[in-house]
Parts: sequence; C-alpha cells; structure tokens
Amino acid sequence: MLLVVGLGTLLTAISGSATNLALPDIGLDFGIALGGSRWVVLSFLVTVTALLPVAGRVGDAIGYGRLFLAGYGLHIAAAAACAAAPGLETLVAARVLQGMAAAMVMAAGPALLTTTFAAAHRGRALGMLGTATYVGLAIGPPIGGLILSGAGWRWVFLIGAPVAAVITALGWRFLPARAAAPPGSARAKPFASLALFRSRTFSASTIAALCNYVALFVPNILVPFVLIEGHGLTQRTAGLVLAAQPIAMALTTAPAGWLSDLFGSRGLAVLGMIAVAVGAVGLSFTDAASSVASIAAWNAVIGVGTGVFVTPNSSALMGSAPRGQQGSAGGIMAVARNLGMMIGVASATTFFAAAGGTTGHLWDATDYRALQIALLAAACVAILGAVAAALQRPRETTGDPAR
Repeated sequence: MLLVVGLGTLLTAISGSATNLALPDIGLDFGIALGGSRWVVLSFLVTVTALLPVAGRVGDAIGYGRLFLAGYGLHIAAAAACAAAPGLETLVAARVLQGMAAAMVMAAGPALLTTTFAAAHRGRALGMLGTATYVGLAIGPPIGGLILSGAGWRWVFLIGAPVAAVITALGWRFLPARAAAPPGSARAKPFASLALFRSRTFSASTIAALCNYVALFVPNILVPFVLIEGHGLTQRTAGLVLAAQPIAMALTTAPAGWLSDLFGSRGLAVLGMIAVAVGAVGLSFTDAASSVASIAAWNAVIGVGTGVFVTPNSSALMGSAPRGQQGSAGGIMAVARNLGMMIGVASATTFFAAAGGTTGHLWDATDYRALQIALLAAACVAILGAVAAALQRPRETTGDPAR
C-alpha cells in the first residue's frame, strides 16, 4: 500500500512541476501571453482546492482505495485530453479534469496510510509519503526540460500515463476496496467534517499547515526572479540552484516522521516553522552582491524547516481525527496546503509590487528592498505557524487505527 500511494504521490508532484516548466512553450504554441497561459496552472489548483473536502467525504463513504483508483483512472483520461487539446480553452477544461483526479488522490492517500499503520509507525509512513512529494518536485523540472527539448510540451502530459497505469494495476491488487468508515460514522452526517475543528490539535495543525505553505511560496515565487534578473543566471542554472530546497525537504521529511513517532509531533513542528522563518529572514538580506551559494543555502534552510515540519504536523492532524473521518481530514489538510500556496503566490506579488518592486529588467536597489519586505512578511507568517503548532495537544491520536 505504501508503494502504491507513494508512487502516486511521486507522479503527481513530477507532473505538476514539469507542467509549470511547459508554460512558455504552451503560450508560444497557442499564441497567448502569460496572463492566458497561467490558467493552465490556476484551473488545476483552484479545482483541487475546491473539491478536496468533497473528495474526502466521498472517500469516507465509499472507501479510500476505491477513491484512489477512481482518481487515477480519471488522471489517465485527463492527461490524454490535455495532450490532444487543440487550444487553450480545451486545455484548461482538461486541466480541470486533472484537478478533479488530483483531489481524489490527495484526499485518499493520507487516509489510506493513517487507517492502515498503527500510531507507532504513522509518522514514518507519512514521512515517506512526504519524501515522495519532494523528490517529485526536485526531479520534475529536469525531466520536463528533457521532454520539452526533445518531444514537445504535449508529451509532458503523456509521459506519466504508463506509470499511472502501473499504479492503477497495483492498486487493484493491494488497496482495500471496502469503505473505511464504520457504522454510524461521518457518512451519515453531512457537516461532520466541520466537527473536526472541535479538536484543538486538528485546528492548530490546520492553521500551522496553512502558514507553512504561505511562507514557503513567497520565496518560491520571488527567488527565481532574483537568480535570473538580479544575478543574470540562465534558466537551467537557476533551476539547479532552486533544487536545493526540495532536496533538503526530501532528505529531512522521513527522518522527521521517524522522530515524531518517538518523541511526538508538537516540538518538531514548532522547530520546523522556526527554521522556515530563519531561512526567510536570511534570504531577505539578499542584494546584488550576495553570492549564489548563499541564496541556495538560505533556500535550503527553508527546505529543511519545511521537511522537519510537514510530517509531524500531518501526523498530528490525521491522528486527531476519528477513524471514520480520515478522508475528510486528509481533504482538509490538502485544502490548507493548496490554499496556502495560492495565498503565498498572491502575497509575494502584492508585497513586492506595493514596495515598488518590478520584474522584466535588471534588478536595482528598489527591487531588492521590495524582496526584503516580502520575505520578512513571509517570516512573520512562519512565526504565526510556529505559535499554532505549539497549541497542539501532545499525543492526541483519536484516529489511531490500532485503538
């Protein structure tokens, strides 16, 4: 089960990061500017965020294995539709279908692991799932670059279809088909997922996750411009520098899950968010004289902090939900993640522009000053996340499948 869910998560991360790299080629092929091509990403992200709670509730009712398999079946069909799209409107519609599929997979994956692994091993299982995510984010751009240079952007969508077929076949063999919700559980209560927030740990973990992704995506949006427009790096070299963050995440996520099984989640989650804040503050001192190595190093600190935070926080969140509502909990966790990403993107551009920063030219002192303001705002959000994580109740695990 861990292999199936991990491979599914890996493929989703690779596909998402590679698709972002394909946007310039898509825009050139369809004759559209950035304002139009961005909907290739936004249509997917908005759909995932809107449907995750619904997908979680469906998983509680029909079974997380069935939901996962249905999601991957839809993913294969949607990928083919994306590759065959004759224009932007058709491609955006196909991306909405991919968003529906991703919502199903994202809600089902953590629920499958949480309801299968006992509390003593849950952190390690979720840690390996987090590692798969960050490995996918790290290798997606290089893979996408190879595909784009050799076969064109349509193959970015098709290349994952054989892997998705393998995942689906393995899923039919290893994933449970029955509904996970016990009699009298949330399936009969339409608003039961809102009751999850009565748990202090669940609420605190959700807020902390939201803050983490807001703080993470502010530098993720701005640092590429620093490297390319501020320091004159090529896109290929900038991509290698940016890989420091997901590599750091991949290296720390699984060990953090193991440590959370031994010592609990709260302290690690707080420590991780503090590290994210430190990394953002360090990056905020970047100027024209800063070395590329220092930018990579501070970006890696943010990656380490996120890696230390994510698995313990996810374990606390999922463990605080009743067994029959694991799908709803997984959906809410993913909503916090995606909503944080969107807020982070909006915050990065808003703070940067409000402080006088502009892009599309060689950066000057005003642009670096605007960068500093945006990154300090991200650090403040990370500190709020640390405070929220500190409010978790130690060892609150009502969702322990062994109980």
